[in-house]
Amino acid sequence: MYYNRVLELLIKKQKIQEVVNFTERMNAIGIPFDIGTFTILLKICKTPEACEQIEKQIEANNVQPNLIFLTQLINLYVSLGVPGKAVAVYEKMKAKGIKPDAYAISALLKLYSQRKDYHGAVRLMSDAKAEGVVLNEVAWLAFIMLCEKARNLRGGLGALEDMRKQGLQPTMQIYTALLKACSAKGSDPTQFAQVMAQLEKENPPLVKDIQFYTTLINFHSRTGDLKQALAAMYEAMQGGFKPDLYTFTSLLYTCSVACGESKSERTLEFTFDLLWQMRVAGFQPSERTYVDVMRACEYVGKVAKAVELLNTIIQQDQTAPVDNILLSFIRLCAKTNSVQEAVEALQQLTHAQQQLGWKLTNHVAKPFLEFVTAKGDTIQQDLALKLLTDNNVTFEK
Repeated sequence: MYYNRVLELLIKKQKIQEVVNFTERMNAIGIPFDIGTFTILLKICKTPEACEQIEKQIEANNVQPNLIFLTQLINLYVSLGVPGKAVAVYEKMKAKGIKPDAYAISALLKLYSQRKDYHGAVRLMSDAKAEGVVLNEVAWLAFIMLCEKARNLRGGLGALEDMRKQGLQPTMQIYTALLKACSAKGSDPTQFAQVMAQLEKENPPLVKDIQFYTTLINFHSRTGDLKQALAAMYEAMQGGFKPDLYTFTSLLYTCSVACGESKSERTLEFTFDLLWQMRVAGFQPSERTYVDVMRACEYVGKVAKAVELLNTIIQQDQTAPVDNILLSFIRLCAKTNSVQEAVEALQQLTHAQQQLGWKLTNHVAKPFLEFVTAKGDTIQQDLALKLLTDNNVTFEK
């Protein structure tokens, strides 16, 4: 016991070479290593080979490993990225009749999560149940998060029920993982409502965090419920949480969908207000987000707002709009007979061509020319042809 305490003190002070020297002196004077000694030495193992060496020493000294040692060894192999070794240690544990505890199960669940091996995790949980292992919150969370990754909501809900039977209250992280599983594409929206109902019944109430609100906003955005998505965002802000880039992106996509359904100018105005809030919060909208906002303008038929968006991209961001943004803008101009606005937008881009690194592609030029030829006057048609010439655009005959 005295020698083990010395080893622990040296390791705590990170005097690794002195640990090596001390163990060599122990060997020289014939002091036997017990399982406590080997467990302490695991703390300085930084490679799989070092762990294997200790395993060999245990066998050579005929020392019987215990639960603490084997659990620590499993954790080490998992953290060192040697999954086969970790599973082998678990099998050795079972063969020796050593009942695993919650920490050993948690370590292996982490391994199965890394490997995305849902079925392996299910077998492990079955073993734990058969052995009567009382799992802790960490183990349950690891399993339920794996269910979420595997999109197996049934397994996650079953684990939630088993957790309650153990007398454990689910954490907010666990509920968030379940809600993410309910949010996956193709999931039944009523299941999301059921999990939310269980969450609201928790006593004492669980403290909602930013991960919960992000999941909630994402779900309502995916289902096109702008009102609920915004309500979740404002509730999060009242709780002191700030929306992140993902939240703004999801909400702006939902706004675009809502504009397509309602054709509401009010919703479009809100879309631009939200885009402004996103920029004020320090987030740069992506090309995908700008496409969504331009389509919102197209759905509602507001050319002036579309021109405003183009000016924001060109003048504030100092970048060129991608083809999908311009195609949506041209469709809008064609729908509203706004020939002059279309010509002026491409003129502005051509004048800033060198600065922005923009090039008029055939993909955009063809529908633009067809639209101006059909709807524009002679002057506008000549300007359109000049734009194509200036940009070296030709069409195959």
